[in-house]
Amino acid sequence: MSTKKTIVIIASSVLLVCVIALCIIVGVNSGNAGLGGIFGLFSNKSVNIDETAKLDLSGVDTVNVDCVSGNINISVGEGSASLKGTVLTASPKDSYLKVTRDGGTLTVKFDADTFLRDFITCDVTLDVSLPNADFSLNVSGASADSRMEGFTHLQNARIDSASGEAHVTGCTGDRLDINLTSGLLDVSGSGFAAVNAGCISGDTIINGITGNVSVTSTSGTVQIANVTGEISVNSTSGDVSVAQEQPALKDIRIGVTSGSVTVTLAPDAAFRLRANSTSGGFNTDFGVTMSGNLSDDPVGANVSGDVNGGGALLDLSTVSGDIRVLKNSR
Repeated sequence: MSTKKTIVIIASSVLLVCVIALCIIVGVNSGNAGLGGIFGLFSNKSVNIDETAKLDLSGVDTVNVDCVSGNINISVGEGSASLKGTVLTASPKDSYLKVTRDGGTLTVKFDADTFLRDFITCDVTLDVSLPNADFSLNVSGASADSRMEGFTHLQNARIDSASGEAHVTGCTGDRLDINLTSGLLDVSGSGFAAVNAGCISGDTIINGITGNVSVTSTSGTVQIANVTGEISVNSTSGDVSVAQEQPALKDIRIGVTSGSVTVTLAPDAAFRLRANSTSGGFNTDFGVTMSGNLSDDPVGANVSGDVNGGGALLDLSTVSGDIRVLKNSR
């Protein structure tokens, strides 16, 4: 036998011994020593969860809610948390609802950390009720649907999720930030000085917002309606629509790489129009007092001018898609 083959055999044997030793150690630590621990190591067990905890919000200025997977519901209440559902795991734990306090920061967490954290699946709901007080609220989940409702005195609010929906309803505060990798982003009936929404793959719906709105979308439609502040949208792929019922407008800026742009406004809305489409048409039922030239290129459009005497800026551009500026039916 060659020296090279001998070395390979020895190395393989050592590796096998190490793997067996590791399995025995883990089996002993989990109370399943011997071969039963080895073969039961990767055997998932179904664990039913029904845990609750009271929350002390005295002196708290920041609340963090973390649920790696499932549903997160945050609403106004006295201060409590409940975690219910089922976990399928190879290494069960005594408790999965974790509440910690660090100075003025309170953290409520679905604690899915296990020795074999890659071997855990779950279907859980984390319900958190908090007083309608003046604090910052941060929500995070790797794959979780989040709902935040009814808070009218927030400072800053933030939702981060790799895969899951985010719904914010009837909340007010200084600033709202939402960042989703994949999922529906929905904010309605809320008042923040600034709403910053980012979604890589999924639709964005924003309706009835008091304050400025900024949206960044990579792939998905964007629908915005009845925003009293400025509107800014940057979209790589997907149609964008904005509908404003009120005649008083703030600046609206929309830039799309691939997709159409439709803006619907009150008939008496006054604004300065700039519309540019590299490959697509332009259509409006407003009377535009031209301050530039309507492009006579066979494709594309380039229009600028005042509507109803001019006012806020309506700046619309798309590389590939049509632009429409229409009157609403009121």
